[in-house]
Amino acid sequence: GLYAVKVAKATYDYADGDLAVGAHSLGVSLPAKAIIIRSWIHVDTQQADTGTCTMAVSCEDANNIKTATDLSGSAADALIEGASTGAASAFVKVIAATCAITMTVADGGSCVPSAGKGSVYVMYVVHN
Repeated sequence: GLYAVKVAKATYDYADGDLAVGAHSLGVSLPAKAIIIRSWIHVDTQQADTGTCTMAVSCEDANNIKTATDLSGSAADALIEGASTGAASAFVKVIAATCAITMTVADGGSCVPSAGKGSVYVMYVVHN
């Protein structure tokens, strides 16, 4: 049979103040049995923070969409490669249950995110 490739898009906005240090659901979920084949982040507006903030994006397992990275130096309109690069060896295996795309902001030293927006794209297929 034919399988449709799907793309989930989740957004974050540091200026909303809801991305303080901690884990935050981005309001988009992947279905059970999804296999993540590619992921990336589009920096809509440059991120700014005081101290050192890192962000990771996950669904079910920590860092499986994007490993913890400081993106504050990424200019607007930049594309950041996710953990799944399109190579089969980098696929995220079958997700057991529906899971929310989650951004975790970590404190590398007095971290306070203050500005920046981005879009997280996750390309996946559903395994039957």
